[in-house]
Formats: sequence, C-alpha cells, structure tokens
Amino acid sequence: ISNNDIDMIISNKSLLGAIYRGEGKFDKAISYFNDALNDSKLNNVLLNIPEILFNKSLLYLDKKDYRNTIILSKETYDSACKNGLKVYQLLASSLIYRSSKILKQSDTALKYLEISTDLYNKTFYINLEQQISEQRFEMESRRKERELAFKHQEMIYQSVIFGIAILLLLVVALIFFFKNKHQKAKNKILSEKNQLIENQKKQLTELNATKDKFFSIISHDLKSPVGSFKNSLSLMNSMIDKFTREEINSLLCEIQQSAEKVYTLLEDLLSWSRSQRGTIQFNPDTLELGYIVDNVIETIQSIAKNKNITINKHITPKSSVYADNFMLNTILRNIISNSIKFTPENGTITIIVHSSENSDEIIVSDTGTGMSQETIDKLFKIDSNYTTEGTSGEKGTGLGLILCKEFVDKHNGKLWVESEVGKGTSIHISLPKKKS
Repeated sequence: ISNNDIDMIISNKSLLGAIYRGEGKFDKAISYFNDALNDSKLNNVLLNIPEILFNKSLLYLDKKDYRNTIILSKETYDSACKNGLKVYQLLASSLIYRSSKILKQSDTALKYLEISTDLYNKTFYINLEQQISEQRFEMESRRKERELAFKHQEMIYQSVIFGIAILLLLVVALIFFFKNKHQKAKNKILSEKNQLIENQKKQLTELNATKDKFFSIISHDLKSPVGSFKNSLSLMNSMIDKFTREEINSLLCEIQQSAEKVYTLLEDLLSWSRSQRGTIQFNPDTLELGYIVDNVIETIQSIAKNKNITINKHITPKSSVYADNFMLNTILRNIISNSIKFTPENGTITIIVHSSENSDEIIVSDTGTGMSQETIDKLFKIDSNYTTEGTSGEKGTGLGLILCKEFVDKHNGKLWVESEVGKGTSIHISLPKKKS
C-alpha cells in the first residue's frame, strides 16, 4: 500500500469518527478515532496524530467529561509541539483552559491561558495573513486531492466526501472560535449536493454533445460510398455505349461494393441507435454456433476473396452458445469484417471456440497488422473517434466494435483484445452459459 493510500485510510477513519461524533454516536466515534491513531503510529504518519487527538478531545467535551478532555488535549498539545503544528498547540491549550476553568483548576487554567494567549500573539497576531493563507492553501490542496481520489467511487464514499466538507468547515470554525459551526456545516453540505447535481448535468450535456458529434462523423462516412455509387451510375448512364463488357463489370463491382458499405454502415447505425434507446429486443436462446459462423462467413466471403484471405473455422458440430441470434450475428459479422479489413493479401483468419463449465469463449484471430495497447484502449470509446484505414485502403467509423461491446455487455459477457504490432490480433468473446 502506498503512503498516499495509508494517509487516505487514516483520514477516512478520522472523518468517520467526526461524523459519528456529530451524530452523537460516541462509542462508534471513539472506535474510529482509536483505529486512526493506531494506524498513524504503526505507519509513522505523525502529522495526523494531533488532529485525531484533538477531535477525540472534542468528543469528551461534548460528553462533558472535562477530565478526559484535559488529558487528551495535553496529549494533543505535546504531539503538536513535537511536529511543529502551532494551530493544534493553540487549539489544544485553549481547550485545556476552558475545561480547567469549568473544573475550577485555577493553576492549570491560568497556565494554559498564558500559553494560548502567547501562541495567539505569536502565530496569529504577527503573521495572521500568512498563516491564514497557508492554512487555506493546505485545506484547498487536500480538498482537491481527495475529490480526485473519490471521483469514481460508489455512493458509500459520498458520505466520506461530506465528512471532508464537515471537517473543513470545522477547521475554519475552530479558527474563528467555533462561531456558527453547525449552520455553516449545513450550508456547506447543501452546496456540495448542488455542485454534484451541476456536475451530473454537465456530464449529461457532454455525453449528448459527444453523440451528436459522432452522428456527424457517421454522416460524413456515408457521403463517400454514396458519392462513389452516384458517380459510377452517372458515368454508366452517360457513356454505357462506349464501355466494353469488362469496363461495365468493373463499374458494377464498384457499385456493389459501395452499396455493401452503405448497407453495413446503416445496419450498424440503426442497431446502435436502437440499443441506445433501449428498444432493441434481447431474446437469448441456445444456438448452433457452427451454423451462425457459416452464415456470417457466407455474407462477407466475397470481400475476403478480393484479398485472397483464407478463413479457417475450428468449431465442432455440437458447439452451441446461449445468445441472442441477431446480436451474435452482428457481433461476429463486425469482428470478422474487421479482421479482413486489417489483414493483408494472402493472410489467414482463424475462428475457434473454447467451452468451460460456466462460459463459451469465441476467438477470432488474424495475421493482420496488429495494434498497440494505446490503440486498443481507444477501440470501445465513442468519444475517441478512432478509426484507421485497412490494408487495402478500406475506411470505417469504429462504430462496429462499439456496437459489439454493447451487445456483449447485454449478455453479461466479456469482450477483450490481444494484439501485437506486426503480428496480428485476437478478439475474445466470452458468453455465460444458460443457467439451469
């Protein structure tokens, strides 16, 4: 565990103690304060000890146990002296003075009154602006650091964030002699909640903007094959009498390829749109995998033949998977098409299946160009807008793999990529078996 992680664990325990103290749950608060102290001493994190001891002193003050308040405040004062933390020296000496005065321990009260007055004059009166600036900078740095650390945590950690806000307010309130502490804490919590709502609204706006941007890119990619389709038809219409049979066949081949590109792109776009709107039906059933793979290969075999690519299938006749028929066909069509796109002429694509007790794993491997880990990390992100040309200049949008990932997720399955530049790529699809 790193030092930052240890410091965070200690701070969280101290915060939980402060939260339970505020709720009047003193036994739980003491338990968390003791754990934080033990962890600080065990890991030699000495700078946290004065803060934890002081919070524990406040707990006994809340319980009106002034003798234990004095004992813990003296420990706080001694620890703060060892670590050069004048703020906690002042706070602890002030607390000893208040408690001693209540217990009518005049000598002790007078001693710590003089100490706290001297500390105040030296620390706050002479260098007040500098100390406040440093304290605010330190608190702001700690707040930003913890906000970044907890950004992606679950709801349980939100209470910790609120605890940090309470602690920050508590420090400010203590500097100004505990004035309006409870009211300021409530205002701060409300502000944090409002900020959280604003952040969520901002994220939603950014997500919608990302989708709009991506649809704009899709429209641009549709323009190229449709334009090619239009130009070829226009050329045939105006000069059909001057073309040889071979030239006409060549143009028809180009038109067919453009039409296939448009159809595939529109099919993926429609499926992705339905998936995003939650209108696509999910009807899993036990399917014969070999039959589905054969059908997919048949639909894209012409593309593979143009590059003289061999597609090998190693699937037993009895191999079956539990999946939605439409989604599985879409997944395999996109992945095998992608392998053809990035495999050079005379290359090989291999499709195999491994079955275990709980899942079936389909692996599509090729002898293509491969990719770096940086590229792999961009494949399934809609906002990355990542796409590259194939070995024969084929263009794409990257939408197919994103659609595959969403469909695999609907099966509670897993999809991952293993690849090495210049050595090819293997795409793994793991689908859970039907529960008996």
